[in-house]
Amino acid sequence: MQITPLDLILEPATNRLVIYGRTFHGHRRWEAAVLATLIAGNHACAATACGAAQFDVRLAPYGQTRPLTRKQWSLIWQSIRSMYEEAGSADALASRLFHAPRGATVGPWWWSAQGGDSVAIEGAAAVAETPLPQLAADGTATTTAALCRQVLMCQSFISEGQLNTAMDALVDQSAWNGAAPELHALRLIRLAEVQALRRDFNGVEKTLEQARHLLGASQAAAIHLDGYLSLVRQRVAYARDPVGACEKVLSALTVQIHHPARVGQPGVDNHVRGLALNLAALCERRLIERHVTQAARPVLEAHARRAMRYWSAALFGFCANNQNALAHNVCSNVAYMFQRLCELDISPTPDDALAWYALAQAWHNRFDLPDDTVWEYIFIGDFWLGRQDVRERLREDDARFGWAGHHPATMEFYFYALGRAQEIGDPRQLAHAALNVWRFGRLSGDAAGSNRGSQKLEAVLDEHPDLKPILEAEGYVLPKSG
Repeated sequence: MQITPLDLILEPATNRLVIYGRTFHGHRRWEAAVLATLIAGNHACAATACGAAQFDVRLAPYGQTRPLTRKQWSLIWQSIRSMYEEAGSADALASRLFHAPRGATVGPWWWSAQGGDSVAIEGAAAVAETPLPQLAADGTATTTAALCRQVLMCQSFISEGQLNTAMDALVDQSAWNGAAPELHALRLIRLAEVQALRRDFNGVEKTLEQARHLLGASQAAAIHLDGYLSLVRQRVAYARDPVGACEKVLSALTVQIHHPARVGQPGVDNHVRGLALNLAALCERRLIERHVTQAARPVLEAHARRAMRYWSAALFGFCANNQNALAHNVCSNVAYMFQRLCELDISPTPDDALAWYALAQAWHNRFDLPDDTVWEYIFIGDFWLGRQDVRERLREDDARFGWAGHHPATMEFYFYALGRAQEIGDPRQLAHAALNVWRFGRLSGDAAGSNRGSQKLEAVLDEHPDLKPILEAEGYVLPKSG
């Protein structure tokens, strides 16, 4: 059956709908805004459907201050159907608007556009969204990884007091090719800090002026770095003349401390926001895993792109705040997402995953961070044990892939993870680590190691039987008990 292309104009601010040339005004306040949210937000299938909570956020700019009730949703959808029926196009709506089973009034909902549809959204309310900062202008994982490595080098040089080397790395324009404007601004602010330490105050003024121009041209740079730039200016003034400038610096700091945000340009807590962005990215990865058998590849790839965008923004914030442990954690999470994309046959090769694992280890080693979890060891062990192409790339003689001095081609790697898991005391990590010892022992012919792993796993599962169905649901084959 051929579906007639839709001709639709939506004006959310006035709640006006024009359906095939006929004009309607909604009676429930949000009809046009609801359809505009589904269409403009690309909520095109069950995997990307828009839930009631998301709608609450999207409708706030139009004046909806409280969550809509089930009764209100029922009236909104009924009103929309009535308008389409009056326009003689009920079938056009039915072939595009969908909801979850038994979710007519609770959602989530989605809009499946058809070929040839013409939809215009006019006069939409401006949503004051805080732009996500990025390391790379193109947003790709490859460029982001290269720039993250450059930030790592510069921050390590500064923390080690290697100011000349840090200067060289910060002024080397070729090393920062592809950087987003906000990263260039962060680079300049870091450079100004180094120049101030060297008491090159003429250089500081020129550098900060360049940074100020970038903040003026980039909203993301201004929102995430304006307070930092102001603070560096005061630190420089104090460094120049601690006694003479202290009163003026204190006055400026008092204003900044008590009025940290501007109207329309809020300050950002990079720590808290980075943690939230990391969690959002983890959720996007989980959605890939949940919908891998139902959703089309472009939908899954869109989840991956959003996750990468969230992680890049989190990395920017953690780098700006010198939170090296959190930067390391994000790199590990990015690596595991690419690992899962590879294992699910969405991404053809393991190279991106391995590159990000190597970057995570570079952060870990450069700043001598503690192994406060062993998830990284578990993930890498899974990857190495499950794929021949990974084993070929992770050569035992390749020093880049040595974690805590151990390589996943050796039993010591898995024993180390098991030992740390026991010290940490998380039963789930312990179960995974023991399982990998058993798997490596079987693969390498190490019967003693295999037995040790199976015995430890059996002990953990006896104490925490709820873990067994979790491991089985995740696709692991467990040793037979007894």
